[in-house]
Order: sequence, then C-alpha cells, then structure tokens
Amino acid sequence: MRIQFTVNDEELKILTKKAIEGNYPSISEYCKSSSLQENTSYVDLYNTLLNKISSLPKDKEFVLRELIASPPALIGR
Repeated sequence: MRIQFTVNDEELKILTKKAIEGNYPSISEYCKSSSLQENTSYVDLYNTLLNKISSLPKDKEFVLRELIASPPALIGR
C-alpha cells in the first residue's frame, strides 16, 4: 500500500533535517518510522545487524531477514 501526503517547502526542510539527524536513508523512511512511533534509528539497527553477523560461524551464508525481522531495503548502503 502506498500512502502520500503533501508538504510545503518549510515542512520539507524540517523533515529533511530530521531524517538526516536520525541517520535515515530517506525522508520517506523517516516519515514511516515517525508515523508508526518506532524509535529505532538506522544506526541502531545497523549496529544490531553487525553484531549478529559477527556472532555467526565463519563463512556462514545468510539473508538479512534471518537476522532482522523486517530489514529495510536500504540498510548498509
């Protein structure tokens, strides 16, 4: 499902600033997280992912969804 809303130039500046400060890969991801009242930043999620990867046996193959329930498409980029 796609949800859209319109913002003015000043609101876009505010959303852009908050997305950057929260280390979100996009304004859309910031808005989604904010709307759902999720407080997990991408930095925290990325660090969690790195910790889980480092605990795996050497040369073990995996997919992100095995380590994180709903991995964002842009994590690690």
